Amino acid sequence: MGNYKQYRREIEVAVSILSNLSYKNIAKDLFIAESTVSKHASNIFKKTDVKNRTEFLKRFRKKK
Repeated sequence: MGNYKQYRREIEVAVSILSNLSYKNIAKDLFIAESTVSKHASNIFKKTDVKNRTEFLKRFRKKK
């Protein structure tokens, strides 16, 4: 089981993905490595039962 910081970071990454930022830009904004963003994204996708970024966006992005 992870800690609060990890969960908070995953939420920040999830919100950034939903804002359609690239992993590179998310890494820059959060001052972390792009590989770390990718790892957080992978954890997020597992927890939300989606296979990838596209499925995540389809499921959780607000419809316009």
